Amino acid sequence: MTPAAQTSTPTREAAGESAERSVGGSAERSLTDAWSLGGVPIPNRVALAPLAGIGNWFVRLQARRHGADWSVSEMVSSHAVHYRNERTCTELLRIHPDEHPVSVQLFGSDPDVMESAAERVAAAGADLIDLNMAARCPRCARPARARRCSPIPTGRSRSPGAAGAAAGCR
Repeated sequence: MTPAAQTSTPTREAAGESAERSVGGSAERSLTDAWSLGGVPIPNRVALAPLAGIGNWFVRLQARRHGADWSVSEMVSSHAVHYRNERTCTELLRIHPDEHPVSVQLFGSDPDVMESAAERVAAAGADLIDLNMAARCPRCARPARARRCSPIPTGRSRSPGAAGAAAGCR
């Protein structure tokens, strides 16, 4: 063995220091560290990102079973939720009791329709709601949906009490 290979550097744990490492002056986080988003506790930092066309409850539940403690639905049309489209309400808003915390991603351009849809999504059981008002995907970029408007604050529904009364999607 070379002298360099024989020399060992004591680890922080061996020196009695915290196992938390510092990167650029801030503590490095582990994937197993808990955190919160909008007041919703999330047990770890592994998440399932939105997957167009396959982000249904079953895929989100499988991701949870494999370690993702937070999942986000595929984009859901606020108009479809507001006008109670059957497929949207029965398939895209279905949330399994074991998949919480879960976030539903709504897209649209009309603030009143977005608010109504957010209330229905909250009533369907979403822990978080991601509002997308400037999506540039082909499905969302139709002229009526792509107009610019002021964003609505994201997070939980602003009126959870009214959400139950407005619930049409379950």
